[in-house]
Amino acid sequence: MSGSTNPIHLGNPLREIIPPPTPDPVDSGLTSVEARERLARRGPNSLPEPAARGIVAQVVEQLASPLVLTLLAAAVVAAVNGIAQETSATFLARFGDALAIGAIVSLNAFLGVFQERKAQSALHSLQRMVEVTARVRRDGRRTVIPASELVPCDVLEIQAGDAVAADARLLRSAFLATQESALTGESTLVEKSAAPPTDARTPLAARHDRLFAGTTVVRGTALAEVAATGAHTELGKIGALMRGFVAEKTPLQAQLERFGGSVLWICLGLSLLLMAWGWLQGGRTWSALLLQAVSLAVAAIPEGLPAITTITLALGMQRMARRGALVRRLSAVETLGAATVICTDKTGTLTRNEMTVSRAWSPSSGAVTILGEGYAPLGEVVGMPLPTELLHCATLCNDAQIRSIDGGWQALGDHG
Repeated sequence: MSGSTNPIHLGNPLREIIPPPTPDPVDSGLTSVEARERLARRGPNSLPEPAARGIVAQVVEQLASPLVLTLLAAAVVAAVNGIAQETSATFLARFGDALAIGAIVSLNAFLGVFQERKAQSALHSLQRMVEVTARVRRDGRRTVIPASELVPCDVLEIQAGDAVAADARLLRSAFLATQESALTGESTLVEKSAAPPTDARTPLAARHDRLFAGTTVVRGTALAEVAATGAHTELGKIGALMRGFVAEKTPLQAQLERFGGSVLWICLGLSLLLMAWGWLQGGRTWSALLLQAVSLAVAAIPEGLPAITTITLALGMQRMARRGALVRRLSAVETLGAATVICTDKTGTLTRNEMTVSRAWSPSSGAVTILGEGYAPLGEVVGMPLPTELLHCATLCNDAQIRSIDGGWQALGDHG
């Protein structure tokens, strides 16, 4: 062509005709060296676990009850009195009361500590079984890593069905929607888009360009840059608030504490009166008066009450475990039983959040009835067969999948 000033010669290499594109940092992600440095500096992407209580602290908690403390004091007094008695008496005659009280207190503490440690062991086993992974771009290629190794500025590849492992800022997105009920309590889908960006002053539920740890992706795909990990995520901030909460005594604990305090003062008063009366009457040694006072106190104290309470709560914990509910501490069993009002969101909590078609209509076949409940692939169509076009439309308008998980059927993805 006569007007061409830069003719293209077919013999030239293609890279001379079309210059290579400028590399995009998003496509390459962090290098392995950068990731290791940030992981060492920021720590793993996991929520800090509360400090584990040692066995000594658990035993002390089991003993920190007015009734138990009263029994321990009575056991000590009985033991001291046994030492002061004549050595000609038998061992059981001298220390029988102290040994009996000690056995009851030890049984109560053992049952409480055993049940709590058993529940903690079960929870830790479940946590080890559930390993969350994430798809990231490292060194210019896609790789799958444990979610605990995510660091800020990692580039995540997101798709439907993924569990978001860290707070992230969207870079690119296509038809993205997430389920944020675990964070905000809202069961409806939240539409997400990379633009326009929002800032920290925007309410949490309105940050459409952000993904949050603990939520799930229902539909769409996206690339996102990790913005916060571990305790710095929004979920981690909620955990920090919960750790600062001072636990209140359960109704049963408060009642036992009041009852134990009343019994303690009554027994102490009666014992002192008995000792004073015996001293005024004369003819008895101090050791005999002390033993008589301790015997009165031990007889008045319901020493079986702490053990019976612990055994009852332990049986309740085991019954809940058989139904799939793990309880970390015995007192939580009684707390749940004492609840009179539960405030909760309906959808997904009281109801199963499962909507299924029971009747369908088309011009060619009319109305048909569809039997079956939930997402289980069981049921039948009553009436004329459904038109193929209707089935194609229902298939193409969603990207959900039905999977059998833990003995039940669940829909993963957008089935709306």
